[in-house]
Amino acid sequence: VGSALSARGSVELLGVLERAQTRSLAQSGSGTRLVPGVGARLGAEFFPRSPAQPFIELTAAWLIGALTPAFQVGTREVLEPPALALGLSVGIQTPF
Repeated sequence: VGSALSARGSVELLGVLERAQTRSLAQSGSGTRLVPGVGARLGAEFFPRSPAQPFIELTAAWLIGALTPAFQVGTREVLEPPALALGLSVGIQTPF
């Protein structure tokens, strides 16, 4: 984009690991599941030739709940995974 800004983007397959636990019910329990999804990232690095590079990154993950085992209390599904998760990262990256 220029000498002061470097843009990047990517698409990825991902999995979100979730853990749930019930308490104070007639039957206690716990479970872990992996929610599959597809993600996209758009980011920019400022001053890419500098040793310390400030960056910003926007992320989106489309989660596929239909491929995910349900968390249940009795026969009722609880904690359905969201269809979309959004994120924002801001920081400074440096080489090691």
